[in-house]
Amino acid sequence: MSGGKFARKRERKPLPLKLLALLLLNAVFVVLAVIFAVKLHHVTNLLITQSAAEAWKGQSEENFVQVSAFQPVDADLTETQIETFHQTLEQKFVDASLEAPENGSLYQDAYATRAQDITVSTDALTYTAKTIGVGGDFFLFHPLPLRSGSYISSRDFTYDRVVLDEELSWALFGSYDVAGQTVWIGNEPYVVAGVVTRETDKASEKAYTDGAGMFISYSAMQHITGGEEGTQPAISSYEIVMAEPITGFGLSVLQESFPTKDVSVIVQNTNRYSLKNLLTIVSQFGERSMNTAGVIFPYWENAARYTEDHAALDLVLLVLFSLCPATCLVILIIREIRSGWRYLSTKIPAEIEERVEKKKEEHYVRTGI
Repeated sequence: MSGGKFARKRERKPLPLKLLALLLLNAVFVVLAVIFAVKLHHVTNLLITQSAAEAWKGQSEENFVQVSAFQPVDADLTETQIETFHQTLEQKFVDASLEAPENGSLYQDAYATRAQDITVSTDALTYTAKTIGVGGDFFLFHPLPLRSGSYISSRDFTYDRVVLDEELSWALFGSYDVAGQTVWIGNEPYVVAGVVTRETDKASEKAYTDGAGMFISYSAMQHITGGEEGTQPAISSYEIVMAEPITGFGLSVLQESFPTKDVSVIVQNTNRYSLKNLLTIVSQFGERSMNTAGVIFPYWENAARYTEDHAALDLVLLVLFSLCPATCLVILIIREIRSGWRYLSTKIPAEIEERVEKKKEEHYVRTGI
């Protein structure tokens, strides 16, 4: 009977089952942590629009940073103000003892108007397309894949060149290979420089909802919308890549010297997915949805903010699912250290003493002393 009691006691012992359950739970948490770590890596490398500094840097040993400034609806940022800012920027580089390389530059920038409905036509049909006027090297920051032709930039000698997206190209010509073809805006001909594919990542697809679109030069937008008055269209976004001799140099230049610094929303694109920035986003949960600056972000910034929010969420979940396995691992290590210490402090001295006594006995047997 006593043996049966002992057997029943051994069967009711819950410790092995608890350990197995804990091991299984930790395995699940580890798998989930790995999943969210992979998601975090994926989402922080999703948008090429946030990596212009790396593209501009190339093989250079200099550090570069990408910074953007977004304007409120009622702000009046114009190309003339940006040209004045260039002079201020050059002086900032001189003050920082920075010298541009031969045939090179310490910065490159781009700017864009808000999308406007502009009617474009061919000999066969007419279409109203969402059109963005761009200046500087816009497609350095937004390297949309080309289906045919080339981009436009401020280095072009004329402003009568346009870039169509796939949807508009197909609607107007029934083809994507239309570089060199002519479209009409008003009564003036414009040459199709190229056809681009829109971003296919989830964030950009959610952010861009304007349908068929077109890119024209800022000068063309001024010519089309300014009329005889020659008024300059308002610029809604400004982007720049510049040398960064010390951390925070680029951001501080815009915060201190940009023409609309007091009303602009200024963002440092480089390192926007850093741990520090993601933790700041987590701490501002709920506040980011409050737009009190009167800024309508372009779709590429909305996409970036979408990825920021998801990256912050993935980081939180990664930490949460890592806590239990990490805690159990720490406890296991502490227990092993304590067990090892007990062994060193008790069993080893006892074993040494036992061996000493055995040696004494052997000595006594041999010598009688």
